[in-house]
Amino acid sequence: NIGRTLIEEPSEQERLAKLDLQAGEKAKTSAAFQQALIYFEIGIEILSLSPGMTGVDGWEKQYHQILQLHNQAAETAYLSVNFDKMDELIEKVLKHAKTLLDKVSVYQTRIQAQTAMNKPLEAIEVALLVLKEFEVEFPQTPTNQDVFHGSKAIKALLLEKNRSIKDLTKLPIMEAPEQLAILGLLQRIISVSYVAAPNLWGLLLCEMVKFSIQHGNAPASISGYAAYG
Repeated sequence: NIGRTLIEEPSEQERLAKLDLQAGEKAKTSAAFQQALIYFEIGIEILSLSPGMTGVDGWEKQYHQILQLHNQAAETAYLSVNFDKMDELIEKVLKHAKTLLDKVSVYQTRIQAQTAMNKPLEAIEVALLVLKEFEVEFPQTPTNQDVFHGSKAIKALLLEKNRSIKDLTKLPIMEAPEQLAILGLLQRIISVSYVAAPNLWGLLLCEMVKFSIQHGNAPASISGYAAYG
């Protein structure tokens, strides 16, 4: 990285940025978060500030790689308890990401950070707003009756598909990225909603179980099944 400013060939710049991404991921896995963040930020710098390129050009010409670097850097900043840097990186992704799916990773990081900072309602609000964009909506103030109807809908769905609770382990594997993102967002706020919004917690569980019955099983399905009972 020392001589990175001397590299002018785009293919070499891309290669070096990829090496920084790999080095950052390895350091992050080893819990060397500060060093990992340095690698990720250098990778971003290489792709954003290459000769003849602006930061916006980097997003246009190396979209997937620079998105991956920002996602990793944002999560690593959170793990480093560097929330200002995390917010800065998240805002860049939200500004430049092309699809809602491409924004999910940084939204999840923000939810984790707000949970860690003991801001449960803020974490829940972020998740619900993103889920709404995926057309998964919940009542603004859930009631016991809403939870009852949610549980009733699961029983009706099982009856419709001629399945029992035991059959849930035999469902196909969920593979669609959008569906996995939705289930992941639901799981992110299960624990925090248990105390902060109990009725919402019940609805989230119902939605996780119902969603898994409709679209197949994923690792996140397990927590939904376990809590639903």
